[in-house]
Amino acid sequence: KGYEKQKNLPERSQSNNNGMNKLRKDIVHTIRDSKNLKDLFAFQSKHKTELRSFHLATCWNKASYLFRNERRMVNNNPKMFLPLINHTTELVKKLNPRSLAMITHSMAKISSQTELQVDQKLWRTLGVKAMKIETPKTQEISNILWAFAKVKQSAPELFDSMIPKIILNLDTVATKDMANAVGHEFSPQELSNIVWAYATVGHANDDLFAAVAESATKKIDA
Repeated sequence: KGYEKQKNLPERSQSNNNGMNKLRKDIVHTIRDSKNLKDLFAFQSKHKTELRSFHLATCWNKASYLFRNERRMVNNNPKMFLPLINHTTELVKKLNPRSLAMITHSMAKISSQTELQVDQKLWRTLGVKAMKIETPKTQEISNILWAFAKVKQSAPELFDSMIPKIILNLDTVATKDMANAVGHEFSPQELSNIVWAYATVGHANDDLFAAVAESATKKIDA
């Protein structure tokens, strides 16, 4: 079951689009098939040059599930995550919104339940990157804010920047102006995560809470 038994990837020398697409899909499947953190990190280190932002996010997402059965090992050696953290730092500027949300959410889930400590500078860099997302989807907003609150990263500028995007989506959905919505309608869980995040970091905003309350009331009355 070790890393040696994982399937071999096609060579990166394939130049046609079909070959590259197959390579990328094989990478995703191999990451998702990792049986433990050792296998996952070995694959990530060996194929680092082939990994794109979504692959990196998939690594973090897989790690957020695997660590549950390896919590003691992580607590004894949290530095085992260092290559993945360093790789994330290198690719921050290339992260798309979905990958950014997946990575922050997974980092926070693992950090909040183990001895893993992610450098404050990386969290700040991720926060700045998140602020630049012009039209984040509702799940991306929810996951990013939840992540920062979960690890007690107040990031006031990030939380401020998300307020108009949240309210815009609530307003456009309420008026059926979906052409201007930033994503789709917030799910109850997403709204709950957002309210919890703002309350947890102590970032009060009357306009935001009023908009959320109004949206919830309309759903109840509908």
